[in-house]
Amino acid sequence: MLLVFGGTTEGKKVAAILEKEEYHYFYSTKTKIDFQSGNYGTYRYGAFNKETLIDFCKDNSIKIIIHASHPFAEELHQTIYKASIELNIPVLRFERTYPERISNDLINYFSSYQEAINYLADNNIQNLLALTGVQTIEKLKSYWANASHYL
Repeated sequence: MLLVFGGTTEGKKVAAILEKEEYHYFYSTKTKIDFQSGNYGTYRYGAFNKETLIDFCKDNSIKIIIHASHPFAEELHQTIYKASIELNIPVLRFERTYPERISNDLINYFSSYQEAINYLADNNIQNLLALTGVQTIEKLKSYWANASHYL
């Protein structure tokens, strides 16, 4: 049995491939989404921690995990990694392809949220429009707490 972690984009693409190839799988998301599982998939939602993921894999005879979740789902990345090591289950990463980076003095790339927050503070940037999604609110909280005002 396969376990696919996804959301609204890459995971659904993986599920469509598995349906076409007639593989049985579980499709798992953190929050409930509109997902039609077809004839071969079983949908579930809710966050896993390492222990609950291990139990789920054992209870459902999971042999492969396909990790197609959002690139910024850091907690899930760690949970899958730790559980797969303990269970000795292979993980296949299905990840989106990004366009080539644009070289422009007005565009900055950062390797972490903390690096971006440090840049904002060092350059006294008080206004930020964050288009990163609700899962990053907590990560940017320290910036907003220290900014003089925000929208």
